[in-house]
Amino acid sequence: MSDIWYGDHRGIKILARKEDFWDGTFMELVIWQVPTDTDHPHGLKYRLHFGTLSGECIVRYDNRRGKGDHRHIEDKENAYTFVNQGQLIADFLNDVQHHRELRKWLSKQNQDEF
Repeated sequence: MSDIWYGDHRGIKILARKEDFWDGTFMELVIWQVPTDTDHPHGLKYRLHFGTLSGECIVRYDNRRGKGDHRHIEDKENAYTFVNQGQLIADFLNDVQHHRELRKWLSKQNQDEF
């Protein structure tokens, strides 16, 4: 795992995982342990992303500086209530599963029309 510089402190990468799916989507989870501050009161900086290889964001959870904990579901952004790291990952994976199943169903509906 590699570290990042976070202000004057080093953030330690504690999770890095990427998975490509057969349908042209991918999922990437990256979490760093950072010093606590107003943007990261839980001491974590994270980016959990599910999207297409062509650049479409389907689901993303992140906490970039100045925005706090939030999530993107397609083109909508809303606040996310951070509980703990395990719940963050579970919530993200649940959203990813839901959107993968929805995309599969929509794809099947489009095929049935022809």
